[in-house]
Amino acid sequence: MRHLPFISWIANRVAGFFANRFVDFLNSEPTRTSGFLADYRTAKIAARDGDLPQAIKFAEEQLEKKPKQYEGLMLLASLYADAGHVEKAITMMNRILTNPGATGKQKQTALHEKDNYERLLVSGVIKPK
Repeated sequence: MRHLPFISWIANRVAGFFANRFVDFLNSEPTRTSGFLADYRTAKIAARDGDLPQAIKFAEEQLEKKPKQYEGLMLLASLYADAGHVEKAITMMNRILTNPGATGKQKQTALHEKDNYERLLVSGVIKPK
């Protein structure tokens, strides 16, 4: 009976080890640095560091995994707008607006952002590229 806490501790460690390995598997592929699940951290880091072309590339790669994912579409639209590609940003908003799986709030946000991008184009603040 006095070994019960030790056995419990070992079981907890083993379970944690395998749980971590499973999560690592979901987020990794043998030939790529990214996994099966869309992960936009690399794109966000590149954008933070001021490398918009690289951030866009990373976001586009991740969005290929889940083309209708709201977070990815919003991020990519923002990156496109920051890079002066407002038409592409509007296209991302249209993808959200036409997605039957998007929630009402997501569509409302996308419509608001689309209006903002269109105003930028009309006002001439950002020249289309």
